[in-house]
Parts: sequence; structure tokens; C-alpha cells
Amino acid sequence: MRQWEDALKNRTLDASHYLRIVDRACEHVFGYAPLLAKQRVAHRLGRLWRVENDPAWFVPSLREVLPAYEASIGGDGTLEWQGWHYREKGHDLLRYWPHERVTIRPSPSSEALIWIYWKQEMLCEAVAEEVYHKDGTYHPYWFPYPRLGE
Repeated sequence: MRQWEDALKNRTLDASHYLRIVDRACEHVFGYAPLLAKQRVAHRLGRLWRVENDPAWFVPSLREVLPAYEASIGGDGTLEWQGWHYREKGHDLLRYWPHERVTIRPSPSSEALIWIYWKQEMLCEAVAEEVYHKDGTYHPYWFPYPRLGE
């Protein structure tokens, strides 16, 4: 680790290169590279996922252990969070709660999927419009490894 630190001391790295180095350091020190492990899962399962493939879809109680964040529904029924625009694809339910404060729980499998709670009750799931396809699939997490072509 000291050799890596000395070699990188005065270098400017782009985010992708930095993440690869951190991932490699984790693998070297702890025997586990988190980003590489996620890449392998995405590669094994395929690049396009369905909402129904998320483990929390099958076992809803898993959602209770996910981190919760406050957000607000826009006037057009879109929830904007961390630069993504989420919309409920089934019945467009969010348009009935404009400007309402809600709690969201993002899926650990993909940043494209979140669950929306209103007054402690689950309202719906929503998918980011930027990565959603008309056939019901969406892209999984972006990985900093170019082998996936992301």
C-alpha cells in the first residue's frame, strides 16, 4: 500500500481510474473488490434487468433495511433525486401527489429503481426515465470498468 501511495502522490487521476485503484487496493488488503464484484454480477445476470428481478421485489421486508431519503414529488408526477427523474410506470400514481414530501428507498441492485413511501406506507416503485426501456427493462448500475461497455 505504501508503494501505491508513493507512486500516486503527485498524480491527478480521473474518477474512473481512482475507483479502479481503490477497488484494487480493497482486493489486495481485504481480499474483496466491491466494484469488481458488482461488475461480475451484472455481467452474469445480463445488462438489462427487469423490476421484477430485484430481490426486494420478492421479499418486501428487505426494503425496511435499505437507507431512506426524503424527497418531493414534482408537479408533473416525476420525482427528481440525485440527477435522475423517476416515474411510476404502471398507473402514473405520482401525479396524484404533486409537491408532496415522500420517503424513498433506493434499490441496492440498481440506481434505476426506487420504492416510494408516503406516511410510512409504500406508495409505489418508480424507475428512472433515463435508463428505462419500453419493454420494461432498465440498465443496472454503471461500473467504472470499460469491459462492460458502459
